Amino acid sequence: PSGLVLEYDAWAIGRGADKVKEFLENNYQKNISLEESIQLALKALVYSVDKIEEGWTARLVTIPVKTRKYTSMSSEELQAMLEPLTRDKKS
Repeated sequence: PSGLVLEYDAWAIGRGADKVKEFLENNYQKNISLEESIQLALKALVYSVDKIEEGWTARLVTIPVKTRKYTSMSSEELQAMLEPLTRDKKS
């Protein structure tokens, strides 16, 4: 059988993926907490966009190693975390 196997600590796909990967390569550290990982992911996301326009949205899900349960962050909680990171990029 054919296939592809990749091992990575941090990765990105989609629009802006190159910028996100660059950011993660420069800022990611092993053994950071889930909360630190979330902050790093949000900073990488904001870093990857040039300007945040009205109607811009994001979603955040986690699968913690300890629980292995899919968790989706509420829009309100995510917006509160993104607000200080996006101030300078809003149109």
